[in-house]
Amino acid sequence: MWQAWTNGLLGVWLAVAPFAGMDTPSAKLNNILVGAIIGTVAAFYQRGNTWQRAITMIAGAWILTSGFLDPFIQGTPYFVGNLVSAILVVGATVTLHAKQTIVQQD
Repeated sequence: MWQAWTNGLLGVWLAVAPFAGMDTPSAKLNNILVGAIIGTVAAFYQRGNTWQRAITMIAGAWILTSGFLDPFIQGTPYFVGNLVSAILVVGATVTLHAKQTIVQQD
């Protein structure tokens, strides 16, 4: 269940990273809230709950797309950090979903 741990760590990263110099209040709040959502869902993850995977997937997709929206544009380091975090969150969630789907079919 490394996927839940990975998402939990990425959620904490997203929530804490804005305090390292993010100047735009909307971008800072965005990262804190989405990081808290991802981290909380990962901390209370239970097998078979598809709603948890859906929330994590939506949050990861939002972090990915919000970097392209004007109120959340913060600069290259934060954009790259959010982009990499979003790809890892979505990738871990898809992997977890695929793994559980295979187990349920057996």
